[in-house]
Amino acid sequence: MSPRYARVTLVLLLVALVPTVVNSYLGSTKDEGPVLAEAVPETIDGFRGTPTNRRDASIRRSFDASDWVERRYVRGGEEVTLLVARSFDMKKLYHHPELAVVDGVELKPGRVETFESRGGPIDVHVLEGEHSGLIAYALLYRDQTVARPLLFQVLVAPDLLLRGRRPLTLALVNAPGYRTGTPVADGPAVKLLRDVVEQLRSAGPAAN
Repeated sequence: MSPRYARVTLVLLLVALVPTVVNSYLGSTKDEGPVLAEAVPETIDGFRGTPTNRRDASIRRSFDASDWVERRYVRGGEEVTLLVARSFDMKKLYHHPELAVVDGVELKPGRVETFESRGGPIDVHVLEGEHSGLIAYALLYRDQTVARPLLFQVLVAPDLLLRGRRPLTLALVNAPGYRTGTPVADGPAVKLLRDVVEQLRSAGPAAN
């Protein structure tokens, strides 16, 4: 190699060395969040939650989750299953997370609905069944929810490379009794989901 390229090559190597040092030698992850089973209340707006029988290996395989909790919440005749999982592998959380929790259910193309709350807007990804059933989820990064996850991951990539990876949190509700076409804004599933996001936010910005 010609010596005239030595300086440029050295600069490029130094630039590449920064994220390598940060992620390999100084600690590649920053997970200061609370235990999710403690952060998510067992009683929410009259719903009482009980753990499901889902296996730990199933969630860790599907989401590469560092922590997770899943409960079945019941209030009167209403039933909603809630899954909250935290992972450093963002794509595993936002790339069709519904496939890990439901099987054999035909879902319509998803949409994003935004709801105002005390802690700021909550972006909720909504998937309705062909005739019944509802999957809704929010992706929480620190104290903000994510409406366009692929673009979001691209935008935060430089910061994650330089400062170490931070986890993304998935909060997903499954309401099989939902009737397609019913407004979701004030329905029990999305209401419970929004309450959970608020609870996670209130745990502090370091929680996510």
